[in-house]
Amino acid sequence: EQGRRMSKSLGNGIDPIDMFEKWGVDAVRLTLPLLTSEGQDIKLSESKFEMGRNFCNKLWNASRFALSNLGDFEASVAKLSKAEREALAEGDVTELEDCFIEGRLTAAIVDVTDALDRFKFNEAGQAMYHFVWDEFCDWYLEVIKPRLYDGKGGEKSKLTAQATLVRVLDGVLRLLHPYTPFITEEIWQNLRPLIAALRGDTPPIALAIAPWPKAVKDRLFSEATGKFQFMQQVMRGLRNVRAEHQLEPKTLLKATLRAVDAATLEKLGRSEQETIRKMCGLASFEAGVGEVEL
Repeated sequence: EQGRRMSKSLGNGIDPIDMFEKWGVDAVRLTLPLLTSEGQDIKLSESKFEMGRNFCNKLWNASRFALSNLGDFEASVAKLSKAEREALAEGDVTELEDCFIEGRLTAAIVDVTDALDRFKFNEAGQAMYHFVWDEFCDWYLEVIKPRLYDGKGGEKSKLTAQATLVRVLDGVLRLLHPYTPFITEEIWQNLRPLIAALRGDTPPIALAIAPWPKAVKDRLFSEATGKFQFMQQVMRGLRNVRAEHQLEPKTLLKATLRAVDAATLEKLGRSEQETIRKMCGLASFEAGVGEVEL
């Protein structure tokens, strides 16, 4: 951690076996490429492996949440007609958050595959890390909770969210497997029956021999992704206001958004405004064009 070489005489060596015991094998495997950018030496300390451990915990908890909300998925799919099952398997999504996460997964597949092809293991690791933590866990899983818990939008909306969850989690595990093979294999074995129900075929017996995910150009959903990212900016702004004024999360606020023009405001439909209201703990949320009259 002081930038000196590991040396027996200095007694500052870090034994990987000890790190495996303390932080976990997957955490150590992931942390090292995340820290190692080309042409730079690492100032390595034992505490750096906490980053990998925290990520593995995040992935494990997110997967437990997903699987706990997929208990009725196989039975729901079995009730569909052949045409409906095929549409579900092909990823026929219309909800904004589903389009967003599918688009971001496609972009992640492109970025990770390109980085690995160029032997940029650090870039591939960083791309996966930020997609899983920042977009899948912190945003998508939070936004779809009303659809999973309260049945917002009806049974069809819930089933579409579940199918998207299965498809995206499957892609995440395939991308992460070279870095964290043990935790991803364990999760995937639990997800495997749901993948089979969604696709109507039998997946490989192990994630280790499953094919690498392929990006499809028409799955980028650029327009929907842009709308969702605008919604993210609004929610971040509201949360910053709450933090600056040290307001408790349970304190209901009234919020007003004024856009510079109607085209900007069109990015926020009624459904998106309701999502913002719920996720930011607002009593009311109004949006319009022009300046706010105080």
